[in-house]
Amino acid sequence: MANQDDSSKPLPEQLEAIRNQVFLNKDLVLHTSGIIHPDAFKSLGINNSFNLKKHLKNMHVNIKKIQKEAGAPYPSRMIVDVSGIDASFANALRRIMLSEIPTIAFDEVTFLQNSSVIHDEILAHRIGLIPIRIHPKILSTLSRAEDPSNTLIFKLHVSCTDNKHLSSSGNTNRLADWTKPKY
Repeated sequence: MANQDDSSKPLPEQLEAIRNQVFLNKDLVLHTSGIIHPDAFKSLGINNSFNLKKHLKNMHVNIKKIQKEAGAPYPSRMIVDVSGIDASFANALRRIMLSEIPTIAFDEVTFLQNSSVIHDEILAHRIGLIPIRIHPKILSTLSRAEDPSNTLIFKLHVSCTDNKHLSSSGNTNRLADWTKPKY
């Protein structure tokens, strides 16, 4: 929260709400970034400079739930309420916590045959976004060399079953007939 001088008066109620609350409306979220400029309330006699001690004093952390999957050595899910801090500060804490979680992702994708309209690079990127739910400690080393102790190999065999009359190029007789000019 902002640091106030002893001689300053409190902010008007509507400004205090904008500075300290995030509003969730039906179709949008308001006031997700705080008012951080030190002189934002200077005309009201309020010093808005950042004070870490006061910020941490106002912060409240409430752990709502910790879940642990069967056989997992560590908790796999945690629900936390953080209040009394600026939304941008809470978002920074969230991003720091997420960045500290070790993850496993697809690093190299090889295509033997791709007859879809989507390029190999796009498919490889999308496959890389699929979460792999294993604990990183299962993989023993961080070596880039392919080794059974640090490599998981997945095989994916997929074919189009929704629209069987489509050829691999996407053209059908019906499409060709429809696109012919009629003179």
